[in-house]
This record gives sequence, structure tokens and C-alpha cells, in this order.
Amino acid sequence: YIEAANGINSAAYKTMFAEYALQRRRFASQLANLVTDLGGEPDDDGVHDSWANIRPVMMGGDHGAIFEAIEQAEDAAINTYEKAMEYEAMPARIHEVVDEQCAHLILAHDRIRKLREAYRQSHA
Repeated sequence: YIEAANGINSAAYKTMFAEYALQRRRFASQLANLVTDLGGEPDDDGVHDSWANIRPVMMGGDHGAIFEAIEQAEDAAINTYEKAMEYEAMPARIHEVVDEQCAHLILAHDRIRKLREAYRQSHA
């Protein structure tokens, strides 16, 4: 999200994307701490790969394309979370954290989708 915040010219969108970037950093830190508490080594597991497509889209400046790229990245993140929640041996406290974070991802995804749809309609 920080790429999106830095690359978009709307102050409102910059603020929203910066807030989501901060939220995601908190989520990653929270998960990393849980993994470490259980004696594991935290990793990114490819979640950031889906955001690699944002940079070229930002260069074009098309808000609709930016929203679409972010929505796709959110789809990938939600998918990763949903796969993690299928792991039956996951401790309950971690499952709760993952479930709560996933719910926030879905809210962000839906908000971005609505922005994309509104942008497309206003520029049709």
C-alpha cells in the first residue's frame, strides 16, 4: 500500500493507502511475533509478490487500474490467509488473530472494489 500511497495524486487516497500500509505492517509484526513465540522463523511466504504489479501501474496514473491492481493483491492476500486458516493444527489463539486480520483484509478489499467500480462508472 505504501507504493500506492506514494504514487497516487489524491490526498484522500494517499491517506487511505498509508493507513492500510500501517495496518499491514502491524499485521505482519503481530504474526511474526506469534511465530517467534512458538519457536519458528517468520517469513513473507510470497504475500508481497502480489504487490510487485503495483509499481508499473502507478506509473500510468490511472486510478481505475491502480484500484484493480490493489484489489488483485488483496485477493492474493485473502487467499493466503484462508489457506492458513485451513491448517487444523493451528493453535486457537493464532487462528483468532489470522481470522481477525483476514476480516480486515476483506473489508479493505471490498472498499477498494467499490472505489474501482465507482471510478469505472464515472469514467465510462
